[in-house]
Amino acid sequence: MRKVLGRVLVIDDDPLMLRVLRELLEGAGYDVHARESASGIAQVIVQERIDAAVIDWDLPDMQGDAVIRLLRTWEDVKDLPVLLITGAEEETRERIRSQLPGVRIVTKENLRDELISALGTVLGTNKTVRGLPPVVLGKGGEFTVGKQRNKASDLVPQLLTQLAETLPLARTVWTQASQGRTAQVESVVQSLDLLAGQARLLALDEAASLLQALTETLNALPEDRKVPRDVKRAIDGGIEALSSLSNGVDGAFTIPPEPVIGALHRARSSFPPRPERQG
Repeated sequence: MRKVLGRVLVIDDDPLMLRVLRELLEGAGYDVHARESASGIAQVIVQERIDAAVIDWDLPDMQGDAVIRLLRTWEDVKDLPVLLITGAEEETRERIRSQLPGVRIVTKENLRDELISALGTVLGTNKTVRGLPPVVLGKGGEFTVGKQRNKASDLVPQLLTQLAETLPLARTVWTQASQGRTAQVESVVQSLDLLAGQARLLALDEAASLLQALTETLNALPEDRKVPRDVKRAIDGGIEALSSLSNGVDGAFTIPPEPVIGALHRARSSFPPRPERQG
């Protein structure tokens, strides 16, 4: 049995850096959950009762600051303390600080000196940020201190509800685009893009890929032009596949997404160039 100061999620796509971070944090008394990508981390944060996250800014699937924005869209994890590791210039770091208040930035140049100090500041030494005492881990990693763990699946119904609300609007987007109603198109595209990111953090990778393909296709719709019939069919196919997801209980597709995604990509490649905006 050993006492730990907190449970920390570390995300870095560099295996060597991930090992360095794990050894550094475990040596300081933290229980570490390591991941090489952002896929599925919302599941980990909720189910494993993570107290803080250490995220590399330059991840392969999405940038660290985008991950933080997505995490803040969920009530269950929006207050999670996050340390962002980056080797970016000071100008970029200042921009991140202004856009993401509360996020602490740790520079790669001073990683060993800054990381433990910053983590101790956000978590403290007597309580975790979630107001629970430090947990006691068994040999198998189990713990029983504090309230019962939330289920990671609790976040999935939230996403499916939002998806069910957005899809009826998406069905009318190609009509809006042909009428030049770009503001409504942009609103739907932004909603679908957010849902794509959330799906990725919930490890619903097929849903995320389909949502992203649909988002990119809708975003590229020609303005003030009639939308070709094959493009309409591709968009409707994507929406239908997503509808089957939103009607399910476990995020499972009833329609294979690969051919649907292929149809969306082909439709997008057939779009005529948009006229250049004046002024």
